[in-house]
Amino acid sequence: MTRKHRLNKESTTRLLRVGLEPETPPDGNQAREGLLLDLLGSKLPPDLALIHSLPAMVKSLSEDLAALSGLSLNDLLTDPQTKPTLLRQIKDHAKEQGSRASSDVDQDVAFAVYYASIAAAMVNHRARISSHSPAHLAEAFRTLIRHEWVPQGLKRLFEEAMKQCEGNA
Repeated sequence: MTRKHRLNKESTTRLLRVGLEPETPPDGNQAREGLLLDLLGSKLPPDLALIHSLPAMVKSLSEDLAALSGLSLNDLLTDPQTKPTLLRQIKDHAKEQGSRASSDVDQDVAFAVYYASIAAAMVNHRARISSHSPAHLAEAFRTLIRHEWVPQGLKRLFEEAMKQCEGNA
């Protein structure tokens, strides 16, 4: 036996009145508590200036990380993907090593790396990371090509760079 509940007119009116009655406004502390909880539940809005600077930051970071990648200088110098900014860092490091060298052998090796970084920037990126003239660079590359102690990979790099220098002379 199902029993249907029916509301009389008075009950229906009372029920509708509950739904239509305005809610009592919260007092100051309740309002503060509600707003504080809302704020604590929200997320920090993004800093638009930071968002716009992210591509440059990521690029710089990726170049810095390449230097820390564990790749050898030879790998970095002979990889066409090595960015000119990293090649400039290698050049500056080699220049510093050469200026602090304790022997002619140490100085020659440091300057081979110095000129290899310049050659790599020229050959792989058509970028100049040195203020040396094309004639000076061509002569340095020519000299390094003649040395037996320079690996073939660097000699090929020097040959390509030397052709560019002679084409610009």
